[in-house]
Parts: sequence; C-alpha cells; structure tokens
Amino acid sequence: MSRVRDDESGAGGAPSGEATADALRQSEERFRRLFEYSNDAIFLMDPENDRILDANGQACRMLGYSREELLALPVSAVHPGEMQQLRAFTNSVFEEGHGWTDELTCLTRSGESLASEISASIIENDGTTCICASIRDVSERKRAQEALERHSEDLENLVAERTERLQHSEEKARLLLDINNAIIGSIRREELFKAIVEALEHHVPHGRAVLLLYHEDAETLELYALAGELGDSSVWPVGKTWTPGSIRLWPVIDRREPVLVQDLQEGSPTPLEQQLLDEGIRGLLAVPLLARGRLLGVLGVGSRTPDAYSKNDADFFMQIGAQVALAVEKMLAFEEIEALRSRLEQEKLYLQHEIKTQHNFEEIVGESPALERVLQDVETVAPTEANILIRGETGTGKELIARAIHDLSPRSERALVKVNCAALPAGLIESELFGHERGAFTGALSRKVGRFQLADGGTILLDEVGDLQLELQGKLLRVLQEGDFERVGGTTTIRVSVRVIAATNRDLDKAVAAGEFRSDLFYRLNVFPITLPPLRERGNDIRLLVNYFAMKHSREIGKEISVVPKAAMDRLLAYSW
Repeated sequence: MSRVRDDESGAGGAPSGEATADALRQSEERFRRLFEYSNDAIFLMDPENDRILDANGQACRMLGYSREELLALPVSAVHPGEMQQLRAFTNSVFEEGHGWTDELTCLTRSGESLASEISASIIENDGTTCICASIRDVSERKRAQEALERHSEDLENLVAERTERLQHSEEKARLLLDINNAIIGSIRREELFKAIVEALEHHVPHGRAVLLLYHEDAETLELYALAGELGDSSVWPVGKTWTPGSIRLWPVIDRREPVLVQDLQEGSPTPLEQQLLDEGIRGLLAVPLLARGRLLGVLGVGSRTPDAYSKNDADFFMQIGAQVALAVEKMLAFEEIEALRSRLEQEKLYLQHEIKTQHNFEEIVGESPALERVLQDVETVAPTEANILIRGETGTGKELIARAIHDLSPRSERALVKVNCAALPAGLIESELFGHERGAFTGALSRKVGRFQLADGGTILLDEVGDLQLELQGKLLRVLQEGDFERVGGTTTIRVSVRVIAATNRDLDKAVAAGEFRSDLFYRLNVFPITLPPLRERGNDIRLLVNYFAMKHSREIGKEISVVPKAAMDRLLAYSW
C-alpha cells in the first residue's frame, strides 16, 4: 500500500534490501492494523473505474454488507444521486492530495441514507493510485443540530414575545435576551443552571442562587442545583428535600406567587432560615417555575444585603422564571424520555415473555413437610425487603421459589430480572450486570442498560451466584451496600432500588473458607436463607408431580392420560433421585 525507492539511503549508507523489505512489511502491517480496527469506516476506492478496492469491518457494519458484497459493488451504489458531487470531491482530492467534506451521504443496504463526514487522501495500492477514504456516520449529530435549531427557534420566538411586552425597559429586555442565549442548547441540568446563573449575576446581584424541583405527591421541594459566590453549602446540599413551610415558600406553592423576604432576621426565623442567616444570607426572592399551568419548582436568589430586592424585582423575576421554566420542562422531559426509552427497550429485549407469563404457587407441586416449610418461609419473607439466598441442588426449583417470592412482594408490579452468573462469559458479566457506555470497549457501539438498572423498583435474581468472579463480587457488594454503581466506561453514578435474590448449588460456606467467595458479600446475600430439599427427601411428592406433568403434557399433545400405569409409577418411586 506504499512505495519505497530501492536507491534511497541514509547518512550511514544504503540499507540492505532485506532491511528495506522488513521496514516495508512493518509499515504495511501498521497500516493494515489501523485499517482493520479503526472506529471509522475506511474504503479504498478507484473512482475512475467506479470500483471499491477494499473496506474494513466498520464499513461493512455501517452499510450492512459483507466485505465480499461491498467489493462487488460499484462506488455509485454507495452514493446514488450524488455522483456529480462525488466526482467533484475526488477530483479535488487528486489535485490537492487530500480533502474533506460533510456534504455527501452513504446509502446502506436497507436503503437508509447516512449523513457522513469524509476525509480522503491519495495512496498507492499495488501500483494503482487510489483514494483512501475515512467515513464517519454523523446522522445523530445532524439530527441533534436540527433539534437544537428547532429549540433555538422556539426560544427566539419566546424572546421576541417577551421583548415586545418589555419595551419600556431596555435593561430588562437585555437580561431576558441574556437568559435566552444562556439556555439555548443547554439540555443537561448542570449546563442549564450554570448558564442561568451566569446571565443573572450581571443583572440580579445575589450571594446564592437555587433551583428547586417540586414533588406534588409528597409536597416537598428538592434542591436541583446550587450556585453563587458563597460556594458550596452544608445547609443546602444538592438532593436535599424539605417542606416549603420550613422557609416561607408556601405562597409560591399554593398561590403561584413570588415570595419576597426583605430581611430574614425580622420576625421569628425558622431553623433553616437561621442557618442561612449564619451563612450571611439576609434578603430572599423566590418565584414559581410554571410551564403550561404545571408547577415544576422554584427559582430563588438570596443576598447578603437586607432590602436588596423590591416589588418590581419580584414582578420581573416572575418573567424570568417563566422563561427558565420552559427550558427546565424540556430538560426534564428529555431526561425522562431518554431513561424510559432505554429501560423499555431493554425490558422488551430481555423480559418480554417473562412478564407475560403468570407464575405463582400453582407451579410448585407438593405437600411434603419439607416443601411446606419452604413455602412458609416464602410467605414470611416475601413482603419484606430482605435479601434472600436460595440454596439447593440443581433441579430443585430455585427459580420457581424466586418467582413466588417476587410475585408475593410489593415489587410484583415491576420486573423480575434474571442473570445466570455461570452462563455469561467472564468478559461480559460486568457489562451485563451494570451496563456500558458507547466506546467503553471494542464492540460497544451504543450505550447498554445493565440488568440492575433494568430491575430498578423490582427484583433481580442472581442465579449461580457462587460462580461470580472475585473482582465482580466487590462491585456487587457496593450495589448492595450503597444502592449505586457506574456503567462500564462511565463516570455517572446511577442509583437503583433493587431487591436481590441469589441462588446457588455450591456450598458457599466452604467457598468463603477457601477464599473463593467474599465473606462480606456472603453475609449481605444470606440475610434470609432458604434451603430447597431435593426430590429424594420429598418422596410423598413424587406421585403428585408425576400426575401433574402427565396432565400438563397430555393437554399439549392432545391426548388424554387418565392414569399412570402402576409399573411406571413404581419405577419412578423407586428411583434414587
């Protein structure tokens, strides 16, 4: 894929032919590795003859063809309808030796047109001058840009409306424009609030600015974001919740009116207000965040100076709150839609038939004392939140017991998510449990929601937990202790509420003694142990089980089996199990 002159020599003399050939092989090997393992699609093309000479694996995945199929296609099959633009681009590359464009698309096998960024250069390939093109799918980016432009257009229209109504005050109109410019494109909460505060600080002096979310069902306020010259606050940590009455905010909640406190020292400060006074806050101004008649939360500022805010400031701050509320509404909707979409996609993929199947004690057949004791344990522990360790030999019905516990628990409306810790490859179990971010490892082409996040609000069954690697045992312990984790390749902490049922056929006490299983994890899982008896200890149940399965399968095959022959039953009763 490159040429080396035979007569080229360095300062120390001409290299030998063998050294030159070795250097050439190394160069070609490096190029081939870059070619094969690039995250971008790479094509070698002869546009003059309308031929694709080679393509890497990413090119095949992006377009949906095998390599053999791609090499049999003409270049025009990938860029139909754009050959004139493609020829202009390739002519430019031949003239300049390289080129770049984002004005072409690539047609996939399924007929989808992908917006693309193309970087190209001239190389020699087996004596032929050809083009090496690196192609990146930027469809998502362009869709995001279009959505951002639509969002920007909505906000610009809003600014025009607000500015028309505030022509009597150029300063206020300028502030609204600053707020608008600040929140355009800010979809994430940290970016949005930082932009709001930076716009406010030049027009509304404050020592503290807060954004609070209102939870109507609990009638509480949650601190969503915090900023100001006073820095971090031990009084108002992000995520803290309290009732509006603890800081004179009921008018905001009840009547959707601004609250103006000229001096927190006047009257009888609440305990929380006294803590704010201790931090230096004297004046307070808060307004509701209303979007389409719905109260989303409260935007507030505090000042070191008493009487810092006036009634006019409160009226104008209401207009700022209306503008911020629209951005907050879109941001909350974006977060909720993304979370629900990801979760529902994974539930459909992993659990569709699971959640459609009815499970309960009706599938647990038997009346032996050993089984009755197990079922009593199930009824005792199911309504609690205790973690459960189900032990028993293979085939004793550990999954049926886990399902019965879940169906009798307060979490039965959510999914029971199963993970077989022994069936998954060692390299995939962490990703399967906790998920991964796009690009976390080779082949991670998109974000994946893990089983723990999928089970949020429900139950997770860790089958064959005794086969879990020691490294992952520590990460599982953290989820049990703290209720949070990070995806593979991610930095964002994800909090979940999951009940854990573990099952194993191994002797975990011996595994702990041998150092093969963490003792602290064992004690976390073994809060309520249930041991399932093998069938050989349930001799009285064999006859019931035989009749149950005979009736069940007779219906499936369309035959009537009214009785099991005595000889067959005697053989089953005599079997060792």
